[in-house]
Amino acid sequence: MYSPLGWVANAKHPRTLAIHARLPAEARCATGGTATLPAMLYRFIRGLNEIYGVTVLFCFIGAFFIAFAFTLIYPIVPLLMLISSIFLVVIARGAFVLMRHLERTVARRGIARGACPACDERLDAVLVGERRVHECPGCRRIFGEDGMPYVPQEVPEDAGKSATFERSMVVG
Repeated sequence: MYSPLGWVANAKHPRTLAIHARLPAEARCATGGTATLPAMLYRFIRGLNEIYGVTVLFCFIGAFFIAFAFTLIYPIVPLLMLISSIFLVVIARGAFVLMRHLERTVARRGIARGACPACDERLDAVLVGERRVHECPGCRRIFGEDGMPYVPQEVPEDAGKSATFERSMVVG
């Protein structure tokens, strides 16, 4: 199996078992093995998607300050940056849509295997209202049918109740 360090764990070699024992808990499955390549790929893409928006925002803020500094020094630079920023927003949005699609594809493949995309544990299918979601008992993540993480939404008329949704196991 692949580990986050890139080597293949082999039970015959005590050195690899010692290295595996030092891995952080989130890098190991609940069964004691290391995380597999699809799970690591999903976590990597998910991490990129989580920081992508803030990173692009700070890049555009930095570009604003560069353009502001060049306003009096060399006025053509802010004009060129303004024109190019329109196209860069389209490119940044396209890259975001592509990464989100890649994350969903990897998650859907994991769900189709019946395994959690993030840790390769067996998923439990759960009915939430009329929707079917998949819950991982290992990492406690919940995924929708489309591969996106499921976030329960509170309905205004259910605001005072202790539980906002009812669970029932899906058979089959």
